[in-house]
Amino acid sequence: MYAEVLINLGLASVDRVYVYEVPLELASKIKVGMRVLVPLGKSHREGYVLRFTDKPGVARFKCIIKLLDDEPILTEDILKLAEWMAEYYVCSVGAVLNSVIPRSLRKKRKTCLVPLVDQAQGVAVVQAFGNDKVLDLMVRLWEEGEVDVKEAYRMLEGEVLLKTLEDKGLVARTGRYGLYRTVSTQQVYELGPKFASTELPHLERRAPRQFEIVRWLYERGQIGAQELEERFPRSSVASLLGKGIITKKRVTESPSEQPLLPTSHQQNAIQVISSLVNSGQFARCLLFGVTGSGKTEVYLQVVERVLALRKQVMVLVPEIALAQQMIRVFSSRVGSRMAVLHSGLSDAERYEEYRRILTGEVDLVLGARSAVFAPLNNLGLIIIDEEQEYTFKQENFPRYHAREVAQRRAQLQNAVLLLGSATPSVETFYRAQIGDYKLLELPERIGSNMLPRMQVVDMRAEFKNGNRSIFSDLLRQKIGERLDKGEQVILFLNRRGFFTFVMCRECGLVLTCPHCSVPLAYHRVTGKLHCHYCLSQIHHQETCPRCGSVYMRKLGVGTQKVEEEVMKTFPRARVARLDTDTTHTKNSSRQIIEAMTRGEIDVLVGTQMVAKGFDFHGVTLVGVVLADTMLNLPDFRACERSFQLLLQAAGRAGRGSNPGEVIIQTYQPDSHAIKYVIQHDYPSFYRQEIRFRKSMRYPPFSRLIRIIVSSATERRAEATASELGRLIRELLSGHDESVDILGPGPCYLAKLRDRYRFQILLKGSNQDLLTSVGRYIIEKSRSSNIRIDVDVDPLFMM
Repeated sequence: MYAEVLINLGLASVDRVYVYEVPLELASKIKVGMRVLVPLGKSHREGYVLRFTDKPGVARFKCIIKLLDDEPILTEDILKLAEWMAEYYVCSVGAVLNSVIPRSLRKKRKTCLVPLVDQAQGVAVVQAFGNDKVLDLMVRLWEEGEVDVKEAYRMLEGEVLLKTLEDKGLVARTGRYGLYRTVSTQQVYELGPKFASTELPHLERRAPRQFEIVRWLYERGQIGAQELEERFPRSSVASLLGKGIITKKRVTESPSEQPLLPTSHQQNAIQVISSLVNSGQFARCLLFGVTGSGKTEVYLQVVERVLALRKQVMVLVPEIALAQQMIRVFSSRVGSRMAVLHSGLSDAERYEEYRRILTGEVDLVLGARSAVFAPLNNLGLIIIDEEQEYTFKQENFPRYHAREVAQRRAQLQNAVLLLGSATPSVETFYRAQIGDYKLLELPERIGSNMLPRMQVVDMRAEFKNGNRSIFSDLLRQKIGERLDKGEQVILFLNRRGFFTFVMCRECGLVLTCPHCSVPLAYHRVTGKLHCHYCLSQIHHQETCPRCGSVYMRKLGVGTQKVEEEVMKTFPRARVARLDTDTTHTKNSSRQIIEAMTRGEIDVLVGTQMVAKGFDFHGVTLVGVVLADTMLNLPDFRACERSFQLLLQAAGRAGRGSNPGEVIIQTYQPDSHAIKYVIQHDYPSFYRQEIRFRKSMRYPPFSRLIRIIVSSATERRAEATASELGRLIRELLSGHDESVDILGPGPCYLAKLRDRYRFQILLKGSNQDLLTSVGRYIIEKSRSSNIRIDVDVDPLFMM
């Protein structure tokens, strides 16, 4: 038997697949998806088993040395998906697998030695060393299969002999993967077998923190592991566990809530999706419903039907913060046979969830973008909530879009792909209009809830009337009214920081990041200037570095400034902020969202994070502080993104029993994006936008590939981009297919993280042709000083 093994050489665009013979002693254990140690030239490498073959194309083979996993860490479907992604997104399978496999499974727990020869072959060679230490080590390797390399150093009293053994091909180094322990995200603490209430006074005197933990458990019975570990020091918890006074165990939850009675529109959607799942064939649906129309309830009832068929479900959400809310909703209906995957988990937590999925303990996986790679073998349904969100596209290499990857997964496993949105992407809605997707509509909000009333405030008029505040008179009045009634307010501004730039009033210099061509934002919390791209920080300068003027003025408005202004204007209000700066620590976003849900926050200030799918029943007013932040970006999708973000933000108002209201402040009240937002009119916006796209041959009427050339030297980046442009034009000059070649030219962000950037945009209808050009460019241009990124179906032109 022979195996095709992918050797991950760490190259972005190159795969190396070799055929190896499977030794007889490994034939019954080896499986597709396992990692193996194999010889490659004079060295030894780790690789992935892709498939088996009985008829190799060459005569001589080397043998697989060792299996590095007890069970496969990749399913056959995931491997097929990785090969498709490598072809579509112009990268290597190895690069894709680095995104697919959790970091905890790729991380070497320790480095080990393994023998490369068996005892019968190697004993004579080892004895020729005439060294008892070498013989002792090799005997132990033959008996145990592997030895920690640190232990080998100790046995050989240094590295010299070990290097000799490696050079002679007797041993090789490899990794031992996995974690020493696993942690469950569904565990609780309770009092243990050695707890005795008579010991409490003694414990209170000797260890007050431990006493608090025990007293808390004594009063409550059981407490979630995550809640207790966040509240108390880990050392105190560990000490009590070691003494047996408390214990930790996994809990099995049962569904606690019953389905709601669906509306006629919901019932129709549920029946259509369920019948498609029952057919066992690949299908695609778009659930297009206004905000508050009950899309989540449709998801839940369809999921229950899919699970009843003993099939599995995947649910993708655009933000970790939104995942926390969805976790509660889904666990209340499907119980504990659910796994959660997102970047907010620790390595140990992610490892445990991945293991549960691999071992079949899970029926439903919920998470952000990377959860699309969850190793589910019997998928019946994939749900992508808020499908229009750009966070589903990975902007780092490999630049995949979770929606397209999910579609391919559904095809491979004959599952149904369900996209949900109140503001679907233009491309998705177009596909629904031409029949590629089954269109299901929820045109009304649930129950008696009405869509919020919308008003636009022209900030130009406010300025003329002498109002220099960031709040219009109307918005300030409405906030006060809501606070007087004990209702909640969301204020939305898609800019972080306190001031968004610092400018010299004498010479006009704007302070920019020394590593990126973007203005620095002033943050009041740190008192420093921050770059929101490379995350560098510098001390605020009181004098102009160009002219020496002391008239350095902080301008622009960020969420920190809005938060301070609210607290100053309404000193009794309980104010919180939800943006990247307040949610960088683990569980911080969950704590803010839960406090908002419990009514402990009166005014929530935030960036786009507050606009995505949250269901706060106490919110009756949403104020958009400045609607213009995205309208004027040099991107053909700028108007679409603005419309989506504004309508999604507006949709947070009036989801409870009280009617909602939305105030939009803008300097461009005549923009068609704002005009259709205040009318809650997605179809009209879509019709105007699709006409523009068709006239300009932008997606969905073409496909795009963006080639980004970057270098630490501006001249070299520009010269390479020019040469690539010439090569592409030469390559396509005699081709029948029409391809527009735009550029090369500098990127909008011309410098990013100390690298100068130029871009070329290819626009055409033949995706295979565009992809082949991208791959040709990658293979043709390899230089240690130049980096070339190919972005297939780019969402940003920045």
